[in-house]
Amino acid sequence: MRRMWMNHLLLVASLRFLIQPSSGNIVTPCLHHEFHCLCSAPGDVAEQSSFPYPAAACQEQNLSYVPQFLNPKLKSLRLTGNTLLSFSLPPLIYLQLSVLDVSHNSISSLDFSQCPRLRRIDLSWNRLTALNESAFRGLNLLTHLNIAHNNIRQLLPAIFQPVSELTHLDLSENLLSGMNFFDGHSSDPNHQLFEKLEMLSLAGNKFASIEFCSLPQLPSLTVLDVTGSPHANLTCLLNPHRFPSLGVLNVSRCFLERLDLDALFDLSGNQTVAPAAIVLNLTGNQIRLLDYNPHNAERILQHRQNVSVELTGNPVLCDCSFYQVFLDLGSRFEQLFQGSLVW
Repeated sequence: MRRMWMNHLLLVASLRFLIQPSSGNIVTPCLHHEFHCLCSAPGDVAEQSSFPYPAAACQEQNLSYVPQFLNPKLKSLRLTGNTLLSFSLPPLIYLQLSVLDVSHNSISSLDFSQCPRLRRIDLSWNRLTALNESAFRGLNLLTHLNIAHNNIRQLLPAIFQPVSELTHLDLSENLLSGMNFFDGHSSDPNHQLFEKLEMLSLAGNKFASIEFCSLPQLPSLTVLDVTGSPHANLTCLLNPHRFPSLGVLNVSRCFLERLDLDALFDLSGNQTVAPAAIVLNLTGNQIRLLDYNPHNAERILQHRQNVSVELTGNPVLCDCSFYQVFLDLGSRFEQLFQGSLVW
């Protein structure tokens, strides 16, 4: 018996040695009769880490419930790859929780009322089909929300009203067909809804073309991804008055057949509104023609905006009109397409 106990101690000690990061964070197994988590205490890593300490990782443990006997001061909790059908917490535990990852479960219902300090939530790869308009009520500190790869068909306008601090929102790979969730109003009178949003992914949904023109003004947005949206409207998406800070626009695999070069630049004369540089990813579309007005050549050449377009994987026709664009724009043509056009 004593020998078995000694072997157990040696095993735990060796595990602790093997998984201890070089940064100095103390990572130890949290032994429980029903599950096994890795619990981390502060080492020399800054509290601003994306996974702050104290932390617990209870991944792929076949858990059907949220463990309730971990560190009460827990700040980060990973429950990926379990069998959770819902998420909720009883009162007065994990009140300091700021990062929650419950991706790759089977969650269909949520209750965050006992997690008021959450800043990051990953709900991707679950079985959500709808969200109650009060789903995020009280989460005034939330900055990152990922609900990609679910089966959500509609989001109510009031659902994002409490989260005025939101900077990253991933709604990709759902069944959304309308964008009325942008119609809500912030619960903070000093801020507009989505005023601080920097990254937005709408990829892989079922939006109609007109929906892209109904997007609100998002002054802080730098990255917009609409990959796999068959009705993406490039003219609306490149509107500098709507997205003055946009730096990356991903419109790959959207079945686009034409590219209007004039739409790439704000030729209205008010160049102060347009972002200084933008990367446009159009890979994997069906673009054959470059629409171009020769009368705008001089204005495009003088435009201060630095635009680069990735056109790899498109069947662009190298005809006479294409060659005319090449001749008119010269070095600006090379700068525009960055070698992604081969003829």
